Amino acid sequence: MRLLIVAATFREIAPLVQLWQSEMPADKDILNSNPPHQGQIVRLTESTITIDILITGPGMMHTAYHLGGALQVHEPDCCINAGIAGSFDTTLDLGDVCQVVDEQLGDTGAESEENMLDGFDLGLFKPSETPFQNRHLVNTTSQSNNVFAALSKKRGLTVNKVHGKAESIAQVKAKYQADLESMEGAAFFYACLMNEVPFYEIRAVSNYVESRRKEGWHTRKAIDNLTEVMMQGIRDMSE
Repeated sequence: MRLLIVAATFREIAPLVQLWQSEMPADKDILNSNPPHQGQIVRLTESTITIDILITGPGMMHTAYHLGGALQVHEPDCCINAGIAGSFDTTLDLGDVCQVVDEQLGDTGAESEENMLDGFDLGLFKPSETPFQNRHLVNTTSQSNNVFAALSKKRGLTVNKVHGKAESIAQVKAKYQADLESMEGAAFFYACLMNEVPFYEIRAVSNYVESRRKEGWHTRKAIDNLTEVMMQGIRDMSE
């Protein structure tokens, strides 16, 4: 099994790397050397599974470029996008870990006096042109991972700027009916779908999407919970 773990920042998966390296011999101790820079592939190995770590940098542009190149060169059997996310759904607890199975583009388009016009509204994209399904990017990967399959399934919205104003938050909630918000999910979905690579997007809720109030974020808790679920999921793949 060749697994590619994709993260926007090393901070989001550093505890996972540390935990994995404490249990399994690694080719390189990347925590005690320089953390990987954007676009760099770092490999962790074990007898039944090979894990490559790709740090893309935040946002769709960096994710699309670095992941697109990595998929062509490394040809993984499966990809996992691991990271934190904001939640539109206040029934979720901060720290909850979910699987995003559906992604939409949230602010690629134009703004009118009344609302946001996305690329589909403007006719720039066709709603059902591959790999879109009625404006959505949908994960069609068979749920063979027992750990990830047990997670709550959520819909993601991918944006270039995270929302922090009540008016714009209300607009996107009404338009997209999404549960979680990130800056990379749709780019990850698009690259994997176009390359026909099985994939998972695993996100831990660090904050609610609300008027920007960073003191209310639970980033550490989200990353710790993400680490636990990811470790369980990788073990499931390696058995």
